Amino acid sequence: MSDREARRRPRLRSILLLSYILVLAIPLGGISLLRLYDSMLIRQTEAELIVQGAALAALYRAELREAMGLPPTSSTPPVDNRDRFHPAIASLDLARHSVLDPVPPALPPEEPPAPAPAAAGEALRPIL
Repeated sequence: MSDREARRRPRLRSILLLSYILVLAIPLGGISLLRLYDSMLIRQTEAELIVQGAALAALYRAELREAMGLPPTSSTPPVDNRDRFHPAIASLDLARHSVLDPVPPALPPEEPPAPAPAAAGEALRPIL
C-alpha cells in the first residue's frame, strides 16, 4: 500500500465521529419534523372549527328568521363585500401559544330564553 492510498482513506475515528453525529441528528430532525406536523394539524383543526362555526351561525340565523316569521334573506350578495366580510384565518401555533385550561361547566340561565331563539336552537339540535 502506497502513501497515496493511505492518505485517501479516512481514519477510523473520523468514520465513527461522523456516524455518531448522524445517529444524533436523526432523532433531532425527527423531533423538529413532528413539531412542524403537530403545528400543521392544529392549524387545520382550527380552520375546520372556524368553518363549522360559520356554517352553524348561518344556519342559526336562518332558523331564527324563520322562527320570528321574517322572510328569508336575499341570496343576491351586495355589490361591495369588502366592508361586510372579514375572514378568520387560522393562526394557532404551539411554539407561540400555550394550551388553555378546559372551560368550566356552564351555569344554568337566570331566566328562560325567548321563544324564537329557543325554537331556532331546538331546530339545530339534530345537527349539533
